Amino acid sequence: MLRRFKSLHTWAGITTGLLLFVAFYAGAASMFKAQLDDWATPSSHSPAVIDDAARDQVVRGLLAKHPDVTNVVVRMMPAARAPATVMAQSGRGESLQQQAATLDSQGHVLLEPAYPTPLADWVDRIHRTGGLPVSMERGVLIMGIASGLYALALVSGILVMLPTFLNDLLALRFRRENPKRGWLDLHNLLGVASLPFHIIMAASAMVFAFHDVIYDAQDHSIHRGSPVAGAAFAPFPPSPVLPAQVWLPDQINARLHQLAPDFQVSEIQYRAQSPNARGERKITAFVKGHTPNHFLRGVDFGAVMLDAGDGRVLYSGFLPGQQGTWSQAVASFFALHFGNYGGNPIRWTYVLLGVIGAAVFYTGNLLWIESRRKRQRKNRAAVLQPRKASIMAAATVGVCLGSVIGISSTIALAHIQPGNAPDALIHHQLAYFLPLLLAVVWALWRKPALAAIDLLSIAAIVTALIPALTMLDYLWPRISVLEAGRDGLAVELTALVAASLMLLLARLSRHRAKSAPHDSVWAAAHAPKMVHETEAKSIA
Repeated sequence: MLRRFKSLHTWAGITTGLLLFVAFYAGAASMFKAQLDDWATPSSHSPAVIDDAARDQVVRGLLAKHPDVTNVVVRMMPAARAPATVMAQSGRGESLQQQAATLDSQGHVLLEPAYPTPLADWVDRIHRTGGLPVSMERGVLIMGIASGLYALALVSGILVMLPTFLNDLLALRFRRENPKRGWLDLHNLLGVASLPFHIIMAASAMVFAFHDVIYDAQDHSIHRGSPVAGAAFAPFPPSPVLPAQVWLPDQINARLHQLAPDFQVSEIQYRAQSPNARGERKITAFVKGHTPNHFLRGVDFGAVMLDAGDGRVLYSGFLPGQQGTWSQAVASFFALHFGNYGGNPIRWTYVLLGVIGAAVFYTGNLLWIESRRKRQRKNRAAVLQPRKASIMAAATVGVCLGSVIGISSTIALAHIQPGNAPDALIHHQLAYFLPLLLAVVWALWRKPALAAIDLLSIAAIVTALIPALTMLDYLWPRISVLEAGRDGLAVELTALVAASLMLLLARLSRHRAKSAPHDSVWAAAHAPKMVHETEAKSIA
């Protein structure tokens, strides 16, 4: 029975390990998504600040004179790099266009093209899709399946470890004659120490991946023909209103203070349908904010939807402290996954646990490769590694370290390219996928042991570029489009610590390559050439 669970644990982990490594590492990088956006937005490219009186006039003018505008986004709580602004959005999906709204000297609404930095959204997309070059919807479904296998690997791994749990939990036995024992001890220690976190990630990721599928099934079965079907946000439709009747931000802010006194409004999104023949539009106000000491439904916000004509509450299932039992239970999945409770200490804990999770998947693949070599041995004689073992080793090194290099390079790119450039997203995508592809090719061409040393060194250099470019900006301001001296010290310090750890890992990998047994794929010198598995079995 233990052998069966071990086999289940091994293959569930091997088939999903690379995707989950990318998801966990990118997830750690996106824990401070809003702060990363603010850091990557130069002050000179931020939309113009609008005072309260002008803001109300801009909102009315956009809804009255620009019928093609589908969303008017009012930022209420200014951040260091993104002041209080009004943005107009038209179109949806890939055709979404954003414009910054201001007033000219005559009091008319003036729209200018705006391209908010895509950096944080791109890193978050890598996290949600495992870095796969597919659509968001398809990538999320694939990661949902991977999370299901991930849950199987967690359960089976615990069952396999139970008989020797107390003896093996805190043991770290790195020995030259049996390196696999050390990797297994490290894998078990990291996995058990962060087990609650892994359970939360696996369960919540499956909820995110399949909740739309579940809702659609309910709409076509349980709720068929009822008003609930297809009404996830607003079971009560808004009433048609004229632009002059729309509630302005200050009125909505006061309304929210009545509903939830502790709720702090950060953003108001006016969502408008096309006007009818009388110029009336159905307009809702999707109000974002947060309440201290409450779970949040979004990444870093709670929300409530109002009728923008009379302030009537249309949906309060996302409003912290005002949710029903079911909504609170669903919100707990989101909050536990995003770590949006407990402030920065919890967020930094999630960053650490995300990196540890990535290490668990990396060491899991190493264990599979070393386990095959041990099973092939006869009378302690050296064996020739099968081709698939070498390919798996190269893929592990190339994909994992290539994604690390790619994420660091796409963050460093914010220094040399304005985040609001029209083609910024394409450049960020190239900055991720190109290093990833080159890393995989390099790892397949070069021995995995040597490729690991090379790629870790490159990852350290690229990651160190993030704070280095900031330092160079003091000496030569033209180096970076981001001004030095901004409130982004946490980004630079985190990158500096990460680069130092990568250099340490490169040094340890070099030592391991020199001391590894000659028949291991992790040996740097005198490693036997790759052969087909059938040849390896016959030789063994």
